[in-house]
Amino acid sequence: MPDEVATQAPTPEVTTQQPATPTNPTTPGVKMVPESDLLALKGSLEGKLTESESKYTTFESSSKQLLSDTQSKLYSAEARVKTLEGEATTTKVTMEGLTTVKVELDASREENKKHNETILTLRRESLSKTYNFPLANLQEKDMAALTALEEALKAVQTTGGAYALAAGGGGTSPQTPQERALAAIHAAETRPPRGSQ
Repeated sequence: MPDEVATQAPTPEVTTQQPATPTNPTTPGVKMVPESDLLALKGSLEGKLTESESKYTTFESSSKQLLSDTQSKLYSAEARVKTLEGEATTTKVTMEGLTTVKVELDASREENKKHNETILTLRRESLSKTYNFPLANLQEKDMAALTALEEALKAVQTTGGAYALAAGGGGTSPQTPQERALAAIHAAETRPPRGSQ
């Protein structure tokens, strides 16, 4: 039987081998990555890079447009400010001139009012002295009333005029010049205006 043992062929051993991770023969302990994985990773990274570059380009374009719009608005605002400053200067000069004119106008009006009061006072005093008319009765009369009174007083002063006859007739005492003037004024004030009859 020893011959039988010698003729018996050995049975091969079946083992499942795990794919071995290649190692770098020049650098012990460094693992190698299959080329297909590297190509897939490269393609993925290139896609991400392209996407990032696209986003950056879009962002850069948007930023440039926004910057351009902002600068345009800034230039427009600066131009408007300069225009408004120019208008404000002109307006300020105009307003100062207008204020000066208003002050002068108010001063002129006040001076005119004083002159008119002086003229009225002198006219009242003149009528009172000229026609011996009580000054107190003239204080409330304006220039038009003083002119009408003077015309009436002139009519009755020395010539008698149309207003010199006393109303009524016999037995009444003759009117004084002042009474006749007042009666003439009263008649003129109560008479209806011309053309209304």
